[in-house]
Parts: sequence; structure tokens; C-alpha cells
Amino acid sequence: MPFEEVAEKLIHFKLEEYTPAVFAEREPTQNGVQESLAGRAQFEITSWKFWQLEKLRREFVENNLEREYLSEVSRWKERKASFEEEERVRAIEKNAQYEKDYQEKRALVESILTGDSKYVAETLEEIFSEIELPLEFSINYEVVDKEVKLDLDLPEIEDYPTVKSDILKSGKLSVKQKTQTEINRDYATSVVGLGFFFAGIIFNISPAITTVSIAGYTQRVNRQNGNLEDEYVYSIAFDRNIFSSMNIAEVDPLQAIHSFRNTINISSSYELAAITL
Repeated sequence: MPFEEVAEKLIHFKLEEYTPAVFAEREPTQNGVQESLAGRAQFEITSWKFWQLEKLRREFVENNLEREYLSEVSRWKERKASFEEEERVRAIEKNAQYEKDYQEKRALVESILTGDSKYVAETLEEIFSEIELPLEFSINYEVVDKEVKLDLDLPEIEDYPTVKSDILKSGKLSVKQKTQTEINRDYATSVVGLGFFFAGIIFNISPAITTVSIAGYTQRVNRQNGNLEDEYVYSIAFDRNIFSSMNIAEVDPLQAIHSFRNTINISSSYELAAITL
């Protein structure tokens, strides 16, 4: 998440404002009311003295025009006032919600931009609770200024596949046992790659995070006392500028680790020895 991208969002944040709808119903006119009364007269004014009908209907319109017109205008004003009051209340409610949303979004972007420790910690908690990987791991983390420190409990080498498969030219499936060196290399590449994976996620939380320090450990039997103990096998201090310049999808973690400050003790057969932090 580049600094410039987040800053651009902050600059262009605008407070939304509700525009009340306009009452669309037109005000009654005398001509309109007159036409309506004339229509009513056709049905309401009847007489067997057909030669008087036109006069009677005209009188009906004339006698009721003023009262009906004033009544129509009064009812129209009531509907208009009710509509506008509803829109006024709606505008107050909408604008209050817009203000709340605006402040929340602005605060969020500012937290992202500045790398606010509380925001970073809460985001890490949310991300880590949702990540699912095919191998078991656990994480402890600490946010210190612009640095995120991770203690990464790595998967165990015993949980990794010990066989490899290949499709022969004949179309048959060939399954072979991996050598110990192949198992070691797969494990070392995987667990160091896990560090790159988490670094990428964390750097994306905020452009203000400059360093992600990851220490990976696993459980091994202490040959002196026979107890299962935690042993750290690598530590890497990922620098944001170096990390962002890499095409992570194409790197070999065991080679790329040397672009950063690191402590790792890996043998020619890719066995990860314990290190001291």
C-alpha cells in the first residue's frame, strides 16, 4: 500500500450531503379546479328538464369554484408542508450518518497513513484470525513504533510430505521417496517463505510500517535433557524499500533472505540449525 495512494485518498475525501427531494405535485389552479367541477357536474347534476341542464351545471361550477379551489390549495399546501418536513428530518438523519461515516473513513485513512499502533495491532489480530494455511502455525506479535515484530511458531518438518510424484512419458504415475536433503530443502524453503508471506501482508497494512522483523522457531528435543523445547532457526529484518523492489512471486526465499539483515544457520544439506537471537 504505497504512501502516495493512501495520501491521495485522504486529499479527495469529501463529506457527502443529502439533497432534499423537491415536492413534485403542482399547485392547483382555478382552471384545473373548474375543469374538475365541470366533470363532476356531468354526473351529479341531472334533471328531466334537459333544456335547463347546461345552466344548472354552469351554476354548480360557479357556486363551488371558489370554495373548492381554496380547499384544493389548502390540502396541497398541507401535503407540501408534510413532504418538506419529512425531507427536512431525512436530511438531518442522512447528514448525521454521512458525517459519522466521513469521520470514520477519514480516521481510518489517517490511521493507515500514520501507521497508528492501535490500528495496526487490531488489523493484525483480524488478519491472523482469518488466515488458513494447510500446515499448522501460530504467531505472537508486537507493534513498536514503525516496526512490527513477529514470533512465528513454524510448522514441524515431520508434517511435510516425504514422497514425490511425477508423470512418466508413458503416462504412468511415478512415486518416489524423497531424500533427506530434498525434505530439508522443501522445509527450509517453506518456512522461510512463510516469513516473506507474512511480511508482505504486514507491509500492506500501512505505508508507515518500515520494518517487519520475523523470528521463526520450531519444537525440537533437547538431547541434553530429552525435553521438547523451542529452538529459533532464523530471524529476518525485512526492510520495506528492499521488499517493495522485489518480484516476490519469483524469488527463492533461501536466496532472497540475504537481501535483508538475517540470522540463519543452514547446512549444505539444507538442515536448519538452532540460532541464538
